[in-house]
Amino acid sequence: MSDRRPWPRWALALAFAVGAAAVPLAHRLLHRHAEPPPTLAELAALLRQADPPLYAVPIAEHDPEAGLYFCERPQPREQLQLLRRLPELAERWRGVVFCEWNRRLGGEIDEDELGQWGVYGMRMGPFVFFGDPALLGRIRRAIAAE
Repeated sequence: MSDRRPWPRWALALAFAVGAAAVPLAHRLLHRHAEPPPTLAELAALLRQADPPLYAVPIAEHDPEAGLYFCERPQPREQLQLLRRLPELAERWRGVVFCEWNRRLGGEIDEDELGQWGVYGMRMGPFVFFGDPALLGRIRRAIAAE
């Protein structure tokens, strides 16, 4: 026979409360939501350090915050500017992703338009991306690894 006494109810309730609070906290720590850097220039610097690195081509020569093309290989701005953000023209985007602040002509790209882009579009933090789905995945992973 054992002389062990059962735990008091308050101790069991306390242990349960501590465990219940620890589970969501551990989940948040283990599954952090990836946020991109706050500026396009910082995002470009991060992706230049990715393995393999991505090339950043500004849409405007003197304003990298206006928007950037991220490319797997160097490409001339003039050629990239001919690309249109349409899923039906997606094969032209192979190895290229466009990124801009979530605004266009003074308004945000809404969920309907983003939904029409399907696998070719992505929103992360203040940025909207369009382009090669494989490259979008690489960008997402690079940001998450940061």
